[in-house]
Amino acid sequence: MLNCESRIDDIFFEGDPGSIYVGMCPPGCNHDVSIIHGTGIYDHTSPICKASMHVGVLDERGGFVTIKIAWPHKTYKGSTNMGITSMNLNWSAKSFTLS
Repeated sequence: MLNCESRIDDIFFEGDPGSIYVGMCPPGCNHDVSIIHGTGIYDHTSPICKASMHVGVLDERGGFVTIKIAWPHKTYKGSTNMGITSMNLNWSAKSFTLS
């Protein structure tokens, strides 16, 4: 079970790009005050559950999410989606996608 602050930097998610994990997000993470960076591809400091809601994989009720560790990216584009705003970021050492 993930919590609203869980990130891929957590020990459970230490893997090479291409590694896939499944987690369960609790409800309400769309109200978490943590900042997310990116749209579709998120940097390693972004909370997984809030990013899942931003990209539209989950809604405010939470649920199961698949996390795929990705290669570093030079830029992460912010956006507003599903009532959640993400921020731009230049380069991050690690990233992830969600489904």
